[in-house]
Amino acid sequence: MTNDEAVKKFSDLVFVLAKARTRQLSDAEDVYQEVFCRYIDKKPKFRDDDHAQAWFIKVTVNTAKNLYSRYEFLKRADVEESDLENIISDEDFLSKVEERDSLDGILSLLPEDYRTVLVLRFYFGYSSDEIASLLGKSRASVNSLMQRAKSRCAEVMAKTDTGNKSNNTDRKGDKRDR
Repeated sequence: MTNDEAVKKFSDLVFVLAKARTRQLSDAEDVYQEVFCRYIDKKPKFRDDDHAQAWFIKVTVNTAKNLYSRYEFLKRADVEESDLENIISDEDFLSKVEERDSLDGILSLLPEDYRTVLVLRFYFGYSSDEIASLLGKSRASVNSLMQRAKSRCAEVMAKTDTGNKSNNTDRKGDKRDR
């Protein structure tokens, strides 16, 4: 595959994933440039398009991670195991997102690991097994991340809805209902 073919084929994937990981356009552009520079420098040989796509995803994730670790911007969200009690199906999640806002707006408010799994699942349609393989994690870990990410999205949407709506509900009652 020539350099031009690689850029044409994987440009969107690398940029969307970089933007999801970094949340900053300038940082996403830096990651994008670094990924394709590595491709040109290393000239990797791929068995097929799936292998090439996996390479670009892995390098994009690692490059974004390295960018933030250099500047010590990594902030991990502390999520309790109780968050997994409220399992949200993909269909319910997408319908709530479509009702409320675009996924891009919500993603910008999430930690990078959550953004990554959601982008790979809902933008590119990867299964949990495929995401686990691409990220070097177990399937259970990816499923946990996915559920936590969906729960966090639901929390974000609820908070912004409560701030935007002027209803007279008792906030204590809202918390008990959850």
